[in-house]
Amino acid sequence: MTKEEKRSLREQKELAYLRKEKAKPKSKYYLWYLLLILALIYIVDEIISNLQGNLITDISHDIFPDVFGDGTHNAIISASKPLVLVNTFATFILALSMFYKPLADRFGRKPFLFINTLGMGVSIAICTLARNSGTFFFYIIGFFLMRFFVTPDEQVVYIFETVPKNRRATTCSIIKGIAEFGLVFISIMRMGFMGSDLFGNGEFHYEQWRWVFLTAAIAAAVISLIALFFARETDPYLDSRIAYLEKTPEERLEDAKKQKLVLKKSQGGFFNGLISVFKSKQLLFICIATFLYTLASSFIGYYKTLMDAVTSNNTVFSNRALFIFPFTCGVVTIIYGFISDKIGRKITLIGLLSISIIAFTLYGVGLNYNWNEFLLGALIGVFLGSFWASGDTFIMMAGESAPTRIRASAMTAHSLFFGIGQALSGVLVSILAGLGTLNAVFVALAVTVPVLIASLVLLMIFVRETKNIEIEKVELEFVRKEENQVQEESK
Repeated sequence: MTKEEKRSLREQKELAYLRKEKAKPKSKYYLWYLLLILALIYIVDEIISNLQGNLITDISHDIFPDVFGDGTHNAIISASKPLVLVNTFATFILALSMFYKPLADRFGRKPFLFINTLGMGVSIAICTLARNSGTFFFYIIGFFLMRFFVTPDEQVVYIFETVPKNRRATTCSIIKGIAEFGLVFISIMRMGFMGSDLFGNGEFHYEQWRWVFLTAAIAAAVISLIALFFARETDPYLDSRIAYLEKTPEERLEDAKKQKLVLKKSQGGFFNGLISVFKSKQLLFICIATFLYTLASSFIGYYKTLMDAVTSNNTVFSNRALFIFPFTCGVVTIIYGFISDKIGRKITLIGLLSISIIAFTLYGVGLNYNWNEFLLGALIGVFLGSFWASGDTFIMMAGESAPTRIRASAMTAHSLFFGIGQALSGVLVSILAGLGTLNAVFVALAVTVPVLIASLVLLMIFVRETKNIEIEKVELEFVRKEENQVQEESK
């Protein structure tokens, strides 16, 4: 049997399987329990993504006790540097993720929904093997793996492709808002496993951070199995892949010529997605604005270290602040989706970035002037909620501005700009951690506020609205551009 015959046989089997999946009837409650599954995945995703940010001082104290010393401002900033560097260099794992995520355009969304969720759990379980500076490499390996599996956000693609277009932002924000409320479990686990409560009762045990990680890992494993057995493949993927497989080799080659795409690229790919970004003014400026926005990410995520440095690691103070912030964060996250579907993504994003700037500035001022810990915790939730919601809105606008056949690929290319910005932001924070004598809060504000303002201005001037955009029209727009380019080059 020739190579072409083997490929044809393989594709016929795949086509029969996909048609069978498409023909299966859905329960009238399917969308509801799918959204429940996605919400559970989102909760685990958010908890795992925020474990280091919420426990950074505790982990540093346990693994690097000599550097941590007496817990003064300079010692806390210096002891946090290894974890900050891990976070910075883990950003480069995006380079691999960019080639990994487009595989969902070829093999489907469901397999990666399962793999990514399970992978998150396994990765943070590996982190717990770090016992001291000599075994810190286990934490590095686990954290790198965690960043790899967290990055694709396959649950977001599921929402795009299963929820009506006029309810995408609302649904996404409700699910994400529930996930932000779920962050309170980090605080509860921190107090439950590590000791000391909101009133300062009990002795605090820094080394028990591992039980917080392991509990989240077990939850991720269980939820990944739930997704494997109860979630179904998305209809847009099934339709797109079936349509591709039903074409003859001649038809595919003809399509490739018309669209100036080789056969492999017609089903996605990182480089194809990157090319699509530079062909579209809309996608390009979304990506540039995203890059500027992400330059602030590491400083925004440094809130716990800033708090501990200013308060000399007052665990009761941080317990209270960390207990409050998930609630204000969740409220902001839920509200923004309704506003986004009502008045548009662009205006909502402008508002979110503005709130991030104001709330983070107030947080910095409040730390230096010893404001109430519950108020500071509320401010943390406001600036984190608005900042993260801004990132989700950028991702949503990028997804809505790309055609179905390369959506995951275009969103992966968008994540390149996301990753470069995060990496540079991490480098800047690492420099800050190495200069412990400076006022860390002032430096964080001096970097964060200007880059967020720049992103805001670029968004206002160059990016158009994507609310209720017709994905089919986006597809046709890209095809027409490609056909016109081919015609011009053939003259």
